[in-house]
Amino acid sequence: MSSEHNNTRTLIRKQGFLKNYFHSSLQTCRLTDNVDVIKEKLEHVKDPIRRRHLKALLYILDCLLAKVSDDEGSEKTVGYLSFNDAYDIFLGYFPDNDPNLLINDRLKRQQFKELLLHPTFGLSVYILEINNKRYIVLRPDNYDLDYFFEDIIVSLKEKKEKEITRNTIANILNNGYRMG
Repeated sequence: MSSEHNNTRTLIRKQGFLKNYFHSSLQTCRLTDNVDVIKEKLEHVKDPIRRRHLKALLYILDCLLAKVSDDEGSEKTVGYLSFNDAYDIFLGYFPDNDPNLLINDRLKRQQFKELLLHPTFGLSVYILEINNKRYIVLRPDNYDLDYFFEDIIVSLKEKKEKEITRNTIANILNNGYRMG
């Protein structure tokens, strides 16, 4: 394994200020450019495993960017997926592996998380754990939500609230702090 790979993995593992509950991707591109960044990497990668990784990440990003209609008929971006759903999508790109052997494999889940957060080909996302459930949430271009999410998670941990709803996540995403 290359030292560059080890250094990247170390950065990813250290970067979360609430290490077990919150991670912000090291991907520096804007969310609006993330699809193009992955497609460009895909054009130059020859290794079949790495190509599958990139195709899976691209599909997961498409799911995060998907539009849904609300009750009033206006379209909104989905913006989040459960970590488990995204992991299942990722595993779908590796049909030659037995999913029953991989689904509970902590090492494979850790590797998937590291791919999501990778500085070169990862996604512009946050990974949050709230009430023992992990989410992948788009990191918007115009808002810095790092401290906001940290505050939410700390508050939930302190209050020991039992449930987070779809509305809670929507409020978090829609009412973020604007960057100056």
